[in-house]
Amino acid sequence: MKYEDIILNKERNVHMRSYIWTDTEGFEQINLRPAILVIPGGGYNHCSYRESEPVGMSYYAKGYNVYILYYSIMEYKIWPLPLEDYVSAMTYIKDHSNETMTDKDKIAVIGFSAGGHLAAAGTLLSEEMPGALILGYPVLNEETTHIYNPTAPGLTDYFRKDICPVFIFHTMTDQSVPVENTLEAIEKFKTYDIPYEAHIYEYGPHGFSTGDRYVNGSPDFTLDPEALHWVDDSIRFLNDILKPFE
Repeated sequence: MKYEDIILNKERNVHMRSYIWTDTEGFEQINLRPAILVIPGGGYNHCSYRESEPVGMSYYAKGYNVYILYYSIMEYKIWPLPLEDYVSAMTYIKDHSNETMTDKDKIAVIGFSAGGHLAAAGTLLSEEMPGALILGYPVLNEETTHIYNPTAPGLTDYFRKDICPVFIFHTMTDQSVPVENTLEAIEKFKTYDIPYEAHIYEYGPHGFSTGDRYVNGSPDFTLDPEALHWVDDSIRFLNDILKPFE
């Protein structure tokens, strides 16, 4: 594995951690690898560590090159600075694809909460559309978006027919980002015939990340057991869409 901390904007402390497969012995048949860009949540006030490496390593274990974006937050969250960070990250991944043996056509993006807003915004509002989009309890509609970042646009009305397939999940009892954000998005997916897979779990808190206990240490933590499967389900989804290693 090669680890690198990549500075994208020093002034705003925007950087990206990369975890790149470098082992070739025993993997001679693999010429190119898929990649995934992980965008943690945090309400545009911080970037959640619970939604960074714990998530990224789940995909690294399945052969993905992993990038984790720490985007503009706090006083720098003014739109469109975070969107510019997304574009910078995707551009970097593609520009360095030869040296990292990354397939530029098989890059997925995953975002959580406010990071889900940024991941969706990058897909909908920039020219850097990924091959597949994964959204975990995302901030999408205008009302919720303006709670966390009054300068950012709501995204529900930006979904359209020509975007990449989407995997989305949420819990009914989320107290921070109402599940209506996801339900409204699903209606848009259906309207525009966007390929999607949706999982609405019966109960669980906001920000549960992978659902593992080591990232949810509160003694009061309870989660629908079905939600523990979202990572495996999303990898199956990516295999169907991106067809990595083929």
